[in-house]
Amino acid sequence: MWWISGGDSGFQADLLAAMEKYPGDIYAQVVGRPDQVNCFSNGYAAVFEQARRLGVRYIEPWDYEFVNFTSDNLFEDYNKWSKINCQ
Repeated sequence: MWWISGGDSGFQADLLAAMEKYPGDIYAQVVGRPDQVNCFSNGYAAVFEQARRLGVRYIEPWDYEFVNFTSDNLFEDYNKWSKINCQ
């Protein structure tokens, strides 16, 4: 999925609707870095909430999060969820 932003309306709404019904593995790239607040109408954590709703198996963030340790807890929680729910 190109891009996941945590928002449900406007930006790629048709793709989001299709992904909600898709029965296979879903992979997504995060639309921006956590410091690019204009990319996330509902905040950066909403990306992970949306990924859970869609059943996204794998999220590809920017290297910024890992270099600056900005979202370690979000990734840790998501990885645990994904291992249980997306096998």
